[in-house]
Amino acid sequence: MMTEKANKTTLTITLGIISLVLLFGGEICHIISDHWPNVLHESDWYHLAVFVGWIFVLFADYFRPVNTKQDKENAGWNFFLIIIAMGFLCILQVFKIQHFTAPIVAVLIITSILAILGCILNYRKWLGIKAQLEKQENEKNPE
Repeated sequence: MMTEKANKTTLTITLGIISLVLLFGGEICHIISDHWPNVLHESDWYHLAVFVGWIFVLFADYFRPVNTKQDKENAGWNFFLIIIAMGFLCILQVFKIQHFTAPIVAVLIITSILAILGCILNYRKWLGIKAQLEKQENEKNPE
């Protein structure tokens, strides 16, 4: 039987692989369509794949198990760096989209809602880790 840690690790790896495929796949397709338009035609879906890939990164970080003290101490930095990187790069990808068709807008809306949910979940995870660190510090140094 798999433990909770093993389940979270498996889920994190799965989401990480999916996000890498979306991120690199979208960028590689975009590069190919720029340099060899006869091979792949330019499509806004490439930019959308990168946008969705960043959302998967956010959830992969949320499900990542935090075991070591160093992981706990770096949790806040990881959260803020992912939020800043995700926000900047996602907005950049949205500005690259030229034709906002109904399916593209629908995917953007759904993934934007998921991004907000992922940010909230990651923030709550960070607050929980911060509270654990403070509790451990208080137990170690009682006043």
